[in-house]
Amino acid sequence: MSARPLERLPTIRAKLGSTIVVAVAVTIVLSYFLIGFALRNSPRDTEAVTALKNARKAVLGRLEPIPAGTMVVRRSAGGAVTIEGSNLQVLPPTFDDGAPHWGVVGANVYASISDPAGGTITVVQRSPSRGFLGRISATLGFLQSVWWQLLAAGLVSAAIALLMARWLARGMTQPLRDMAQAARRMETGDYSTQVHTRSRDEVGQLAEAFNTMSAELEGVERLRRELVANVSHELKTPIAAIRAHLENVLDGVERPDPETLQVMLTQSERLGRLVDQLLDLSRLESGDVPLDRSMVPLGPLVSQVLSEIDVARPGRGVVVTSKVDDDLPPAFADRERVHQVLFNLVDNAVRY
Repeated sequence: MSARPLERLPTIRAKLGSTIVVAVAVTIVLSYFLIGFALRNSPRDTEAVTALKNARKAVLGRLEPIPAGTMVVRRSAGGAVTIEGSNLQVLPPTFDDGAPHWGVVGANVYASISDPAGGTITVVQRSPSRGFLGRISATLGFLQSVWWQLLAAGLVSAAIALLMARWLARGMTQPLRDMAQAARRMETGDYSTQVHTRSRDEVGQLAEAFNTMSAELEGVERLRRELVANVSHELKTPIAAIRAHLENVLDGVERPDPETLQVMLTQSERLGRLVDQLLDLSRLESGDVPLDRSMVPLGPLVSQVLSEIDVARPGRGVVVTSKVDDDLPPAFADRERVHQVLFNLVDNAVRY
């Protein structure tokens, strides 16, 4: 199926401008025809004047030859009627007051004048402006008589309409162009662009929705970067601890005794748990963060964190000791989350 004419235009401004210009052009044409139809009676006055002139010529005997489509009715003082010229199959009204008369009978126009002998001479002519086709013909005739004035007015109106359409279209489509530019910037990762508009119509609502979407995408991108940084830090810590122990064993600094192997096993288990936690990231979007809460003894947990710090950060010249009371009651919490928080706090304190 071929595209519609407006769909072939490249911009909304061109589509809107073309629509307005076409609408104005159609309105002008219809207005001109209605004006011509309303002013179609002007030829009738001309027809009546022509009939009066011909009647006066007939009284003076100068209407020779009688024009085609013209009937001359001579009525004597005694009432005798004589018809000359074309027989239009109508009889005009009779007047005895001696004054000139004119009017319409059927689709014809007539003019009646008294003659010196006491009778009347009436000229009847066909009127092309009578009847439905006559009205159409009269309308077209009037438009044809003033066509250049109408054409000049139409061209001026179309030019003004085109300028106004371009001005209005520019203001209406400016937010859309801004959104297109912002969308291209989003392709490169820049979500900070906002679309500014004072419009409260559908375009303004679209701009507000676009700004909301841009802000949300910027927040998601920021969370993604923080997540990558945090995950890298969390994975790097147990890997560094395992690597340090392996290097010490290879260099002969440490012996592969059960205690050292247990620390390495603990770090590898923690690394496995971190990987498992990454599988739960999809729940973060819905706010459903899983917590495996139980009664956690804080003393052994702190001692485990400090031992891991000693293994991960040897030779720092920083001594970290635990001063947790033995009678401190267990806490109802997620052991892995608390371990993660304590390790990060102590590790950052030792490093910085």
